[in-house]
Amino acid sequence: MWSATWPKEVRNLAEDFLKDYIQLNVGSLSLAANHNILQIVDVCQEMEKDTKLRQLLEEILAERESKIIVFAETKRKVDEVTRRMRREGLRQLLNEMAQEKANKTIIFIETKRKVEDVTRGLRSTGWPAMCIHGDKSQQERDWVLSEFRSGRAPILVATDVAARGLGKYV
Repeated sequence: MWSATWPKEVRNLAEDFLKDYIQLNVGSLSLAANHNILQIVDVCQEMEKDTKLRQLLEEILAERESKIIVFAETKRKVDEVTRRMRREGLRQLLNEMAQEKANKTIIFIETKRKVEDVTRGLRSTGWPAMCIHGDKSQQERDWVLSEFRSGRAPILVATDVAARGLGKYV
């Protein structure tokens, strides 16, 4: 049995099913969120999500923050948000931000296939997007992260699993 994380539930499973299990930790046990990142959790009804997301994006863009993180469950939701942003004139502002190396956007999506679909959709409409997920070779992941870090590809589409290792790059 192995796990990338070791929460109480996994530890309890190991204790129940494994005899003399060993826990191997790589890195610090006292991991914490980056204090330079504002984290917002907004629990809302499904019908409110688009409006709340738009309001949050407008606030962040108005402040010219250097990083924007958008979580989306499905490609359809990403497409809906993209269409709404185009209609409401935010695309020009996002394009300007993409030209500034300090401004980057990360879009987290649930599956590798949806990550690929969304990235293709963004690129086909002129957005400078690249993607990263577990099916990419290490060499390709390193190159994509280098492009993202430099600002040449300011939009990174990733699986939520890939997010675990992105902290040192963004």
